[in-house]
Amino acid sequence: MEDVVGKITSERGVELRPLFDYIHDMDATQLANLFLTRWHQDQQAFRMLFLEMGAPELSQETSLHLEYEAHRAFSQLTNLGEVMTPSEFEGVFNAVFGFDEFTLSPGVPDLLVWLPKSSPNCWFFVEVKAHGDYLSHAQKKWLRSNWGLVCGHYLLALLE
Repeated sequence: MEDVVGKITSERGVELRPLFDYIHDMDATQLANLFLTRWHQDQQAFRMLFLEMGAPELSQETSLHLEYEAHRAFSQLTNLGEVMTPSEFEGVFNAVFGFDEFTLSPGVPDLLVWLPKSSPNCWFFVEVKAHGDYLSHAQKKWLRSNWGLVCGHYLLALLE
């Protein structure tokens, strides 16, 4: 509750700092260290939660697999952040998500594609349509509302 009412402490502000800010302020080694630090903190919290619920201790193999998958997801996020400028990233986030981070905005395209570490930077939305299918009213509205962001970053793919 203290994060949404009144001022937050400077320490909490650092904790709440978006990953995107870290991506452009750190090199790859620093980002990997950030992931490992956070992963070990989160892993301890999850372990305690599982044990409180009566779940068995995770095996070493399961723990390693979870760390691998978490690092893969983290790497994908950092790669996306490297490809986009801060304003593009914020624009895409606001265009894709509605009121909260768990609800997609009506009319959002099917895919967001990016080419990690490409030169020049490359990302775009893809809307996939079958033969005879058309953009819905919500998709046209989303496209008009976000044209400044997606102009040059939108592909309409027709499947035969």
